[in-house]
Amino acid sequence: MNITLYLEDSQLVLTDSLQEREPVYLYRHTVIPLLIAKIRREKIPRVYLYHHDPRQALEDIKKYFDVIEAAGGIVRNEKGEVLFIYRRGVWDLPKGKIEPGEPPERAALREVKEECGLSRLQNRGYFLPTYHLFKEGGRRKMKITHWFLMRASSDEILRPQGLEGIEKVAWISPGDNRLREKGKIYGSVRNILRMLDFWEA
Repeated sequence: MNITLYLEDSQLVLTDSLQEREPVYLYRHTVIPLLIAKIRREKIPRVYLYHHDPRQALEDIKKYFDVIEAAGGIVRNEKGEVLFIYRRGVWDLPKGKIEPGEPPERAALREVKEECGLSRLQNRGYFLPTYHLFKEGGRRKMKITHWFLMRASSDEILRPQGLEGIEKVAWISPGDNRLREKGKIYGSVRNILRMLDFWEA
């Protein structure tokens, strides 16, 4: 199994397989903060980190970070389009931090409604988590985003949440040129869409 940790445009992949993996590091011989610094410094697109149990490796790696829990929605309509938000020059999926004591499912619905102005939204179930590693205020942070599949109608009026810096909300179909420009969509979002057969390899 593989668990991918995203660092801007790079990936650290925790894996239990050594076949055709390059470059690969062995977890027991690796100092995690130094490896992450090397990936950032040298802008290495992808590094594999071998551990016989990637889930256990993830739990160990969490100890180096302040963990932030978030939740979001992959919202599709009756036309097969996906709902995107546009913020800081990048197309993204709606998401936000989970409030203390709030279940991830409820947080995901709340964030999508707030960021996009939707009122009629159906939750179709949990999809997967993504993991992002970054620095903020001199501290190492890991954001774990819990993604839910959702359904909404294309006839609802979309309203971007300006207070959160969202400039646009739009239904986008597969292959739309707005998503093809370099730097216009996050690698994690591209991978999510690829798993849903929305994004061609």
